[in-house]
Amino acid sequence: MVHVRRGLEELGLHRIQAGTLLHNVRSQRVLERTGFVRFGMAPAYLNIAGQWQDHALYQIVNES
Repeated sequence: MVHVRRGLEELGLHRIQAGTLLHNVRSQRVLERTGFVRFGMAPAYLNIAGQWQDHALYQIVNES
């Protein structure tokens, strides 16, 4: 969470985004516990091991 806070506060980023494979529930829980909010699903987002994989998309938006 320190890196997220640094990105938003020190670097002035408006948004930090992350994506996980749809079946990777553990990574999704980590993102949710650290404040990320799921905002969508990206079909065929990345080619992993020769297959285009769908991803769940998460973000934290700097509200200030």
